[in-house]
Amino acid sequence: SFTQALLRYTHIQNYCRRLWENLTPDEHYILRNVVENQPVGNGLSSLKKSGLIIERPDGEKLFSPLWQAYLRQEIWPHQEIGPIEVELDPSTRRITLQWQGRTAETAIRRKLVFDLLDILSTEPGQVYSKDALINAIYTDEKAPEVLDDALFQLVTTLRKCLDPLVKELCPEIKTSCIQNVRGVGYSLVLNLPQNFSQMT
Repeated sequence: SFTQALLRYTHIQNYCRRLWENLTPDEHYILRNVVENQPVGNGLSSLKKSGLIIERPDGEKLFSPLWQAYLRQEIWPHQEIGPIEVELDPSTRRITLQWQGRTAETAIRRKLVFDLLDILSTEPGQVYSKDALINAIYTDEKAPEVLDDALFQLVTTLRKCLDPLVKELCPEIKTSCIQNVRGVGYSLVLNLPQNFSQMT
């Protein structure tokens, strides 16, 4: 096509690359989501003012089909999309999540809920058995069925706190980041969904 023919010129590739490199990670995220018709959150207005995104009858579009073709072909397929990073502050029980230059944070009121996240985030992706979690969180002796129910309540509370933050960073994540492995225990999963990493 004519667009692909233009992209063979080195000076056009260099211009497209410089334009991309001069943007922030937040703007990278917004531009990619505009192209893929995904939620963009805040920051769209500044890109419109700069002329990189234009308003059309069928929605927001990148200003140049040529630049969009370059991003799809040369940039996005080679980007490393890592997991969401978690930082915990035990003194304030604050959680900070970071991904692709974006940040979301909140505080957990209950110490036991924070303790649960502290354990799960030690090795994200690892499945922790219910017994191991109960023994680490609860030191007093109670009936096993009482402790099992108490752990379930902690997991439910943690999901309500953590999942909205994760979705704020990456709306493509549809499931809870606290995964229940039936008959075994729980795992903290912060990797991006496979279909997002394949957007090209």
